[in-house]
Amino acid sequence: MHKHPFIPITSAFASGIAASVCFKLDLQAAIVLFAAAFLCQTSIVLSKRFEGYGARHAKGFAPLAMLFALGIACNAVQSEAKPLACSARNFEAEITAAPQEKPKSIQVYAKLRAEACAPAQAALYLQKDSLARTLGTGDLIYLQCKPEPTGSGYLLSRGIHYTTYVPSRSWTIAQRDSSFNLQRLSENAKEKLIAVFYRYLSPENAGMAAGLCLGDTSGIGKETKNDFAATGVSHILSVSGMHVGLIYIALCKLLSFMSFHPVSNRLKHILVITAVWAYTFLCGLPAPGIRSAAMASIMAGARMTGRKAYDLNTLAFSCFCLLAINPAWLFDVGFQLSYAAVAGILTMGKAMTSTVRPENKILRTVWEMTAISIAAQAATLPLCLYYFHQFPNYFLLANFLIGPASTLLIYLSLTLLAVSFFPPLAVACAWLCDLNADFIHISAKLIAALPYSQTTGLTTSLSQACIITIFIASTYLFLKHKKFGYLATNLASVIIFLGIGIWNEITSF
Repeated sequence: MHKHPFIPITSAFASGIAASVCFKLDLQAAIVLFAAAFLCQTSIVLSKRFEGYGARHAKGFAPLAMLFALGIACNAVQSEAKPLACSARNFEAEITAAPQEKPKSIQVYAKLRAEACAPAQAALYLQKDSLARTLGTGDLIYLQCKPEPTGSGYLLSRGIHYTTYVPSRSWTIAQRDSSFNLQRLSENAKEKLIAVFYRYLSPENAGMAAGLCLGDTSGIGKETKNDFAATGVSHILSVSGMHVGLIYIALCKLLSFMSFHPVSNRLKHILVITAVWAYTFLCGLPAPGIRSAAMASIMAGARMTGRKAYDLNTLAFSCFCLLAINPAWLFDVGFQLSYAAVAGILTMGKAMTSTVRPENKILRTVWEMTAISIAAQAATLPLCLYYFHQFPNYFLLANFLIGPASTLLIYLSLTLLAVSFFPPLAVACAWLCDLNADFIHISAKLIAALPYSQTTGLTTSLSQACIITIFIASTYLFLKHKKFGYLATNLASVIIFLGIGIWNEITSF
């Protein structure tokens, strides 16, 4: 484990964050635990009994305990509930994100303020009307409402502690924001780019291009979204690690001529990082995009310093940095799926592609795509079962057909945006985009229509999801190290999993 020091460091820190939420541990508990661990480490260092090779594990325990305490402290400080400890019903709200149109309302995130109340982040659901659609980031509104705590879940993972529905008669615009606002500039730039797609592509394909390239799914129909969910490729509709990774890889290939000298190589990675953040800006600075850009920046920084960019230690380091910035991301489903998929590709994917390596270039490419899909699906399986209770049975076929096509559509869509000022080239590129998008639509529909395209109703508890994770990890370790102790772990995992299932059935009556 000394080759990957950030794996235990990040694990201890993340465990502290999880413990803080699960057991309601506050800053005082973190200080007591940190002080106890610090005293323990000091006594170990000063004591002669803990000398030699055998004491290495004892000396490493206390620092991990301190990191565990830091995780508790970080979460306690940054995710404190900011209670609206007052009976006020009249609030001033500052819009902090662009409005999103829902079926029956307009959702906006806002910072609530009132007399004698601490400021609090809230998700407001405004009655749908023409005025609500004109709101933008930075605008101030006055409203009358009764905010309700969000409890836990997706909103809380984004730092949103309250939610409420506001009828049209209960709010009014106080002030339009005309000052410099990076988020608003980003959203305006995104809207202009989306308009380019609708100018050159058919409405259905423009929505697909906007979803794939910029993460805007408002133009994608419900039926298409259901087809994507049934085939297991919904992740391509959110600006995440895959999209940022494609931009990163393409730019590294384009600028590969700058790798001949250490100085020019550093400049290359600086340009790549700048371009990745520029792409995230044009996508509206979504939280998954920011996380992915940060991960790519850390990995590019590792390559600049001559370290391995694509290994578990760098991945764990990026995870540690992001959790230090926002501990609530630990409970974000997208965050969990992203890191699980990348970890699976770096471990199982690498092992599969290095073990079986066909000499034929085409077969090798097909096998690498298949191995990456299997590894990512296996690593995210416990999370998918726990959160979504379903499994796409034809995920290999879908990833084989839709994966490369979606990658090509992203590159074509970016090319269309780049040449949109020159109509002849833009029309030719738009024709290719339409052709590619039609192929994706048809493929998703046909695969979703196949018999038994997905298995539903797979209710899985948190403990069972953890057992599945242990089973997958021990299977990988057995295949890698050929030690039968991992097979024993598999057998124990199966027995415990079945036991939990039987116990749940008994207690449900």
